Amino acid sequence: MAGRPRGGCARTGGRDNSRSLRSKGDAVPRIKQHSDTGGSNARVSEEDRVRHLALVHGLPRLAEGQGTYLTNCAGCHGANGEGNIVLNAPKLAGQESWYLKRQLNYYKQGIRGTHTDDLFGQQMAPMAATLADDAAINNVVAYIQTLPNDPAPVTIQGNVANGQALFNPTCGICHNRNGQGVWAVNAPALSGFSDWYLVRQLQNYKSGVRGAHPQDKFGFQMTSMVNGLKDDEAITDVVAYINSLR
Repeated sequence: MAGRPRGGCARTGGRDNSRSLRSKGDAVPRIKQHSDTGGSNARVSEEDRVRHLALVHGLPRLAEGQGTYLTNCAGCHGANGEGNIVLNAPKLAGQESWYLKRQLNYYKQGIRGTHTDDLFGQQMAPMAATLADDAAINNVVAYIQTLPNDPAPVTIQGNVANGQALFNPTCGICHNRNGQGVWAVNAPALSGFSDWYLVRQLQNYKSGVRGAHPQDKFGFQMTSMVNGLKDDEAITDVVAYINSLR
């Protein structure tokens, strides 16, 4: 991200040069100037400064993200991003922003949610399509980051010891032994998230419903890993162990 301009507006000989800045080819509105005493020392209001920086640098705008979330996402994922198993909507709160952005883009681009057997993914695709551009995605994801990160309810039971033996040499390599994820290898956090959703996604990777699209350049990491989980019992055991990492 580019550094912030110093001192509010750039000045040359007392002239306001803020109009020369551009964001993605669009003219940036001139920042209104305010004077404390009516003299020559002008100041920029905090509200206008934040708006100006958002336009120039593409910073997320939480108010817009909140409006989008409450309108398009909260109905299924919950007002606090806690998820809803009845509506097949996983927990979002607490997940890394880079991962949420990637998945929303995947849904928009048809990389996810288009497989004929991905019935629940098909529910997400039209919702993601309502996010007009990267700015809209950034805004809604930024708002999700403000939601309370409370662990999702435990709904999966399994052999935790067997799950640990399976997790450490497979999932733990990328997602970390504590299940908190590793950005450097594109592995999101797992612990504390909707366990039923983790089971479904592991099954989807194993069956080719997810991760097989030619444009999913990170899917191969998962499709190769799940081969070490021979059946649904192994998947359940792994997720039961992930639950123990909370």
